[in-house]
Amino acid sequence: MAVNPMNLSPLRENMMQVAECLPLSELTNLVQDLLSVQARRQAPVLPRGEAELLQQINQGLSFEQQMRYAQLIEKRLAETLTPAEHQELLQLNQLVEQLNVTRIKSMISLAQLRQITLPQLITELGIAEPQYVA
Repeated sequence: MAVNPMNLSPLRENMMQVAECLPLSELTNLVQDLLSVQARRQAPVLPRGEAELLQQINQGLSFEQQMRYAQLIEKRLAETLTPAEHQELLQLNQLVEQLNVTRIKSMISLAQLRQITLPQLITELGIAEPQYVA
């Protein structure tokens, strides 16, 4: 066995020797696998309950719904809503309100779980003040 100038542990030294013998495609796959292992170890792991609450807190309208909601609000401000569009806007408003209720309840639950105040949680999560449309 060659002298170990880098003073690697025996296991790591063996791994390096094996890596040296691998074809480039296999070496690339190995590196990707090792990076995945590293990412899993570095990623913060949240308890399941917290993860579910955070998912509910971040739940919102789909992109398409957001775009349509914005269009309908613009039409309402311009006073060009049709009766059908007005109904659609009311339905989207109700959906937004339901999402907001779920969001607030989840935020309260998460704050209690973490034993902090709601304002502390809002700051910790970087939640911005809501923007209201006239």
